[in-house]
Amino acid sequence: MDANDRSAGFGGGQTATAADHPPSAGPAHPAEHSADGGDGSTPRAASAGEAVRGVGEKLSEIGEYASYFISAKLDGLKVSARNIGVYAVLGIIGLVALSTVVTTAVVMLLVGLAMAIGKAFEPDQYWAGALIVSVVVLA
Repeated sequence: MDANDRSAGFGGGQTATAADHPPSAGPAHPAEHSADGGDGSTPRAASAGEAVRGVGEKLSEIGEYASYFISAKLDGLKVSARNIGVYAVLGIIGLVALSTVVTTAVVMLLVGLAMAIGKAFEPDQYWAGALIVSVVVLA
């Protein structure tokens, strides 16, 4: 008897081949049984108690699946809400940075314009340029 025979559960030097067990003769291994008991008869009818217990177990299993499904959907909503919050904060930071750049550019433009106007006077009167630009901007 070789190792394959022992692992397959055959003893006494016997080996099983496909010719020994044609497809219509049933399973090749004694541990393999069909749903009908292996003898070709119909399955036995379950008692009412077993049927009710089976239905109860299936309903319990469906409840667990539903609970898992709802929890997964809620987790997805939480992640979506967190992502919306993160993008909102990033948008606000970007808006603040952009407004800072625009404000700085406008201030530099107005200061340069005021200095140019003040330089037009003889002698240089920078205060006059700043006064003229501020009146024009506020008007």
